Amino acid sequence: MSSNLYDDTTGVFNGLPPNNLPRGLPKVLGRESELLQIKRLLSQKRLVILSGVDGVGKTCLAREGAVELAGQFQHGVFFVPFESIVLPEFVPNILGTTLGIELDPRFDPTEQFLTALSSKSLLLILDGFGHIPQYVPLLKEIKERAPSVRMIITTSKPLDLANEAVLELHGLAVPGRTDSDAETSPSVQLFLQNARVHPDLEPDLEAIGHICRLLDGMPLAIEMAASWSSILSSEQIVQRIEQSLALHPPERISGELQSMLATFDAVWNLLSENEKRMLQGLSVFKGSFSYQAATRITSASFFFIDELLSKRILQRTDLQRYALHAAFANFLQEKLQDNPVLATDIEIRHGSFFLGLLRDSEYSLQHSSSGAVLEEILSDVDNMRLAWKRTVAAGNLRLTQSALGAWIIILESRGWLREAIQALQSLGTRLSESRDDMPEATLSYLQVKKSLAQLHYQLEEYETGIAELQSALQRLEGKDFPDEESEVYRSLGDHYRATGRFENSREMYRHALVSAEKTGDLLLIYESIDSLGEQAYLEADYPTAISTTEHGLEIARQLQDKTRIAESQANLGKLYFTLSDYQRAKDALTDAQTIAPDAKGQFLKVSILGLLGKTLTASKEYGQAYQAFAKGLRSLKENYAASLAVEMLVDIAELLNTPNEKALALTVVNLVKDHPAARNEVREKAAHLQETLTADNVQPEDRDWNANQLQQVIVDLPSILEEKAAGQ
Repeated sequence: MSSNLYDDTTGVFNGLPPNNLPRGLPKVLGRESELLQIKRLLSQKRLVILSGVDGVGKTCLAREGAVELAGQFQHGVFFVPFESIVLPEFVPNILGTTLGIELDPRFDPTEQFLTALSSKSLLLILDGFGHIPQYVPLLKEIKERAPSVRMIITTSKPLDLANEAVLELHGLAVPGRTDSDAETSPSVQLFLQNARVHPDLEPDLEAIGHICRLLDGMPLAIEMAASWSSILSSEQIVQRIEQSLALHPPERISGELQSMLATFDAVWNLLSENEKRMLQGLSVFKGSFSYQAATRITSASFFFIDELLSKRILQRTDLQRYALHAAFANFLQEKLQDNPVLATDIEIRHGSFFLGLLRDSEYSLQHSSSGAVLEEILSDVDNMRLAWKRTVAAGNLRLTQSALGAWIIILESRGWLREAIQALQSLGTRLSESRDDMPEATLSYLQVKKSLAQLHYQLEEYETGIAELQSALQRLEGKDFPDEESEVYRSLGDHYRATGRFENSREMYRHALVSAEKTGDLLLIYESIDSLGEQAYLEADYPTAISTTEHGLEIARQLQDKTRIAESQANLGKLYFTLSDYQRAKDALTDAQTIAPDAKGQFLKVSILGLLGKTLTASKEYGQAYQAFAKGLRSLKENYAASLAVEMLVDIAELLNTPNEKALALTVVNLVKDHPAARNEVREKAAHLQETLTADNVQPEDRDWNANQLQQVIVDLPSILEEKAAGQ
């Protein structure tokens, strides 16, 4: 494979279908036969297992095979490193994220993942799968339900998978003691490729052949041994390896594993005590890490990192990221655990660095709309998971509390709500053990409970959310925290309202307003009034809803808060639309749209444009309606939310329900009618429209759109709508 196949700007291999194949892995030598076997087996079987000792080259071979086979898979090739997974219970979510499959957190992620996968043609590389053997049943489900999916699994451990194709990998071919053409041996070629010797010096092929035999042809061991050529002769390398092999008797472990451990020992013994400490520190990372993280946590210098790269101890996974080979990382972890003081220090540094990174990124995450900040942070998400888990367990509540806001933003942005709940529950358990008379602990506890309630609300688990909030109210008894009390009451109102208990929700919102007025905080007062206005709207008490919303608008103007002003005007527009007063609705929404570009919250802008499109449709101003929806879709493309997308697409389908556009209307409504992100009322509206169109014998258009990838529809549809607007 030529080096220019990889494009650093896109992070994929050029000329291939969608893929996330890792870069930086060396080209495979001496595995032509195995590559042919992989191709043959995958043509006959759905799943191929590459087994062997860590360091034998399973990952490199799987990657090489994937590159050669990628053209056969329409929907791409995806690499999933199981060794870096911190929370095994969320494997289906991780797989979904890797493949770009949207999973609704309200429903079973495994079932959704399998349903989406069933229509795809792709190749999965599940690297290090033996670390999480409890997901073997998932592999069987994929085989049964996704007929066009093929899998290559790498493992160093036996798996409970009967009747599957297993390719056992062993070391590369090594030259015989008397071979005259040793340089043609793949193992010798690998050594020479990685050796750092003076170009004018002739390699000692006899000694190099001996090295390869001692190491059983194990690729990683050969690469590491070859890197010593800058300081040791080939004979000296032989001596080092022989000394290390004597420490690992072959009767206790396999020859290949003996070779790997002997090489690791030899590497270890070449290091100074300070270098050993730094290298042990690097084993604390899950997956790849940045130079900044390595320096802050282990005090490793740039020169030390560069030296580790040259010695094949580290590999570069990206331009500015590095990783230890998993086998060597495990070796170093054992060394680290033998030094409890150093291990504790490194784990504390690891937690402080990554949770500090979260804490410092919270403002940027809240105010950046580009997504670049989030993507940069997500490169360290496995280390952040590990840091959170360890730091909570250690009881460093101040540090975890400081990182909580950013961590929840990240988890919510990826739809990992169950993981967010787990993170909050672990912190809440520790906080519940704190003294009740400590204000800081009480405030932290309340924040956790409010966040848990919000997550349960998103999952439509309203009774669980109510229980969390009632627990918060109990903690507030006898304490003077009216601002917190107002927020808890308002959240309780939201939960009661979602269950249809309007009398309870109205009472909670009134309690929230009373508590807010005690604080004199206009923003808290606004939020309570806004909730009361929405409550009146839902109870069809439109005069009260309008007067309450207008009161909220006055407070928003006092605050000079453009977001709340736009929000209030949008709510007035919704009320007038409901009353069929389309001119007033259009005026209010136009005012809201004028302010929206300066408001925070991209979803508010999308909602305003969607409601304006509905209003213009109702008033039969179809050309302007097309334009409003097109603009809303473009804004939604930059700030995607499945629930908003589904609602807007149903409204667009209603606009398209005209004699000349019924086919496109049915195409759109078919995509979203049963989408898991659709609210009940949206689903009912879509079903009614679908029934009407079907009764008219309408046939949908033939478009390459998929309900599991609505973002592509969001990309394609604006230009279609603008063409139709021009024709009005």
